[in-house]
Amino acid sequence: MLEFEIKLQVPAAARAELAAELLKRSPENLRKQRLQAVYFDTPSRHLAAEDMALRLRREGRNWVQTLKEGRSSDGMLREEDNVRLSERSAAEPALDLARHHNSAAGRRLQRILENAAGEGLQRRFATDVRRQSQIQRTRRGFVELSLDEGWVSTTERRLALRELEIESVKGSPLAVLEAASGYVKRYGLWIDLRSKAQRGHLLADQRDHTAPRKAGSIALSAQASLEEVLAAIFADCRRQVLQNASQIAAQEGHAPEHVHQIRVGLRRLRTALKLFEARTTAQSHWHEHARSLAALLGESRDRDVLAEQLWPRLREIHAPLIELPSPNDLSSPQEVVRRREVQLWFLEWIEHGLHLQLGIEAGIRSTLQRLSRLGPSAAARASTAGSAANTESTAIARPAATAGPEVPAGVDKGSRPTPTSASERPAGVATQGAPHQALLEVLDRWHRKCRKLCRRFAALSVDERHDLRKRMKRLRYGVEFLRSLLPARRLENFLQVMELAQDALGEYNDLNVAHSLYKAHCAQQPEAWFAVGWLAAQAERSAASCTTVLSRFARTEPPWRRKDLPVSRAERASPAASGLPDAADRPA
Repeated sequence: MLEFEIKLQVPAAARAELAAELLKRSPENLRKQRLQAVYFDTPSRHLAAEDMALRLRREGRNWVQTLKEGRSSDGMLREEDNVRLSERSAAEPALDLARHHNSAAGRRLQRILENAAGEGLQRRFATDVRRQSQIQRTRRGFVELSLDEGWVSTTERRLALRELEIESVKGSPLAVLEAASGYVKRYGLWIDLRSKAQRGHLLADQRDHTAPRKAGSIALSAQASLEEVLAAIFADCRRQVLQNASQIAAQEGHAPEHVHQIRVGLRRLRTALKLFEARTTAQSHWHEHARSLAALLGESRDRDVLAEQLWPRLREIHAPLIELPSPNDLSSPQEVVRRREVQLWFLEWIEHGLHLQLGIEAGIRSTLQRLSRLGPSAAARASTAGSAANTESTAIARPAATAGPEVPAGVDKGSRPTPTSASERPAGVATQGAPHQALLEVLDRWHRKCRKLCRRFAALSVDERHDLRKRMKRLRYGVEFLRSLLPARRLENFLQVMELAQDALGEYNDLNVAHSLYKAHCAQQPEAWFAVGWLAAQAERSAASCTTVLSRFARTEPPWRRKDLPVSRAERASPAASGLPDAADRPA
């Protein structure tokens, strides 16, 4: 059984009002349960590593053994195999893996345990939750709301749970996002992609937070349409942003690297919007959303860099250290990410991905239907090609059907959510793709602009050098989006040189940011002049290093070849033209 759901964390101040709304909305439809579960894994956490969870749960007087398997790495789509047991006693029944042998998830579990080097399953943690749930109707379908309050615990520690789960029951999976939007607006809830099982494993491992999510590897088929490429790239950017945002917003806290990685994800999104500019006109406002969010988080990030990298160097030279006061209006990363406008944009982003995927799947089904009239061999070839293009990166948007909760009269709880109509698809996204060479043409234009600026780095102003750094980041993200379609040897050489260039530009930028911060406080704290002088000297040294590294980059060939570009571009890509600016080339 596939389930599509989203989980929202509930602030303590909103708990009573939210519970009262559920009771008032439909008191006869409000179901209360106590859910007590025990989760199992090997000592080395083989199941967690494969995004699987195995539990025994007591639901009232009934016991249910459940095996869950993630179908998308953002956690919103899961395969779930529930087996209701005959035992009704309070004593915990024995775990029996044979109960899942008839499911795909059960067969995968068996293979995982066979490769676990003899490690057996053991109890990892437990949950004890009081749940209030009800079915709610939206314009797009029926959803089940579950307000959970309780604990996840080990023998030594425990963590409070207070969250609202919204799961698709009937109709479009977009109904989940519609309902979530209302609760975010009314109560200031925020999205959390971490499951109870993931939080339990963190508790058992005595860790406070998940590892920061970095950019993933995007596997693209050479036959993929631009819509499929766009869906895969947007999905990976979304996962990087939302998974780090989940930890930043969490009560358990976060690491500075979570802030860095969410900003990387936002820059990657802006690069994707620029790369697909003609096909994302309806999402053009996302540029400003991503830019403003990254800027707000950047104030905190700049001070983290200062504390982690520059202060130790200043201490080494016995510089007088001063306390740089934080601006009065500086919000913490947690406060920024929890803002309603940020969470509503995240929901809009998720909905866009869902639209894209449903549109792609509808196109594949239509193609298969047409080819089926030509014979089974043609349909089989098309099905294989569609599967190759539709990678895990875009798996989030598969329709989900659930059959667990009791549904009000007149609702068929076994039906599958219906695909969205053409009128619900986001404007500006075409249904027919073009060869990916069109994207390489854009990257080639970006590369030529960066190459020109690198050659002139010594003559650039500080602001122009900052602009070059942003352009280099954009170029690298664009190349990494398409890396599975580029020659491996040329790609690795190009990325190695580009990494050196970005490191040099990054150090130069950090020194200039710190220089500005210290100089702004010299009037109040004259001892800051020591750091200002040292930082200015270090920035000059760093600029000289940048000149050398960027000169090498300017001589390095891009990972694509002239024959990979559209003919019109390949004809213009001559050495004489390689340094000419393009009027349409603007920094992201």
